[in-house]
Amino acid sequence: VPAVRAARLRDLSNTLRVSTSDQGRSRLWGRHALVAGQVALSLALVTVAVFLYRTFSNEFERGPGFRTNHVLLVNVNPALGGYDPARTTALFEQLGRRVSGLAGVTSVGFTSAMPMSQDYRDVVPVAPEGFRLPPGVDNLIVQASRIDEGYLGTMDVRLVAGRGIRASDTADTPLVMLVN
Repeated sequence: VPAVRAARLRDLSNTLRVSTSDQGRSRLWGRHALVAGQVALSLALVTVAVFLYRTFSNEFERGPGFRTNHVLLVNVNPALGGYDPARTTALFEQLGRRVSGLAGVTSVGFTSAMPMSQDYRDVVPVAPEGFRLPPGVDNLIVQASRIDEGYLGTMDVRLVAGRGIRASDTADTPLVMLVN
C-alpha cells in the first residue's frame, strides 16, 4: 500500500521530509496492522516448517521399514536366456542354495521387484472377501510383487498380523497375499 501511494506522488522529497509523528494516527494504525499480520504469518510458517522438519527427521532416522545395510541386491532375468517357467524355478532354487552356502551369507530371499521401486510390478485383479464393491465393479486392480519364503527374513520386515510366505505355498495351493 505505501509503495502504491508513493508511485502516485510526483514529488517524493516533501513526503520523505515529513516525520512519522506528523502523520495521523489512523494512517499509522493500518501500517502497524499490516506489519503485525506479516509477523504473525511469518511465525506461523516458521512453526509449521520446524514441525515438518522434525517429523521428517524422525521418519528418516527410523528408516524405510526394511534392512538396508549388508544387503546385496542382484537383478536376474532368466527370460533373457530363453528359460521357460520350469527352468526358471529350478534356476532360482539352485541359485538360492549356492548363495546360501557362501561364507558370510546369513539369509537369501527372492522378489520380482526391488524394494522402493515401482518398476516391473505385476497388475493383479483382487476381490476381497466380505467387502462390497460399488455396483458394476467386480474387482480392484492392485500392483503386486512376488516374494519367496526367505524374503521377509532377509529384509528384516516385521509382520503386523497373519503369517509370511512358506515354502509349502506353491502354485497348487491357495494363494497367499501380504498387504503392505
